[in-house]
Amino acid sequence: MAMDDDAVILSALGYILTAERGTAAPTKTEIAAIPDSIPDNWNNIGHTSRDDLPSWGHDGGDPEVKGTWQNEALRSVVTEVATEFVTFNAVQFNREILEFYTGRGNGAAADGTIEQGVYHASSRGGRNPERALLIVVIDGERWGAFYAPRVSLSREDDIELDSEEFMAFPLRATLLQQTGMPFYDWIGPTIDGEGSVPDQVSSTVEQAA
Repeated sequence: MAMDDDAVILSALGYILTAERGTAAPTKTEIAAIPDSIPDNWNNIGHTSRDDLPSWGHDGGDPEVKGTWQNEALRSVVTEVATEFVTFNAVQFNREILEFYTGRGNGAAADGTIEQGVYHASSRGGRNPERALLIVVIDGERWGAFYAPRVSLSREDDIELDSEEFMAFPLRATLLQQTGMPFYDWIGPTIDGEGSVPDQVSSTVEQAA
């Protein structure tokens, strides 16, 4: 692989967008136009923390070496599915972010009405909001993007106030499988058409269809 200076991206600017779960990824042309133009059906969630940039992580799914009597390190397998997620801190105080953080619907009152200027949280909890997720990293003319067709949004940590920092809502986007779509995509102009790793899986775990 030759060195490509344009394939090195500094996380200078970035934008996080959501859409209805299962929404297809924007085209590369549409992504390159962000933030001047937001792709149809996608919503920019607004300001996020500059000090706590998006972070990708996973729980479980570690490889385990299996051997035979004749070869103690015959094969590496994954015996459980990893839970993958992205965390970030949203700093806009609005209904959408509160919905993501509390996981309690759209903040309507008990009778279903939505009051301007008020978010009603219910002690009953609820199903975490699910969205498609797009994270775009911009470095001048260079850019790269992460797309997941289905994530579950929930709180990642407690809200902590600091007189010298913006109020932040720590969020976790847990990746889920959307039937008939990729688990997630990395998108960028420097990703070429061929890779060096064979497309094969050595695992006792099957991804859900």
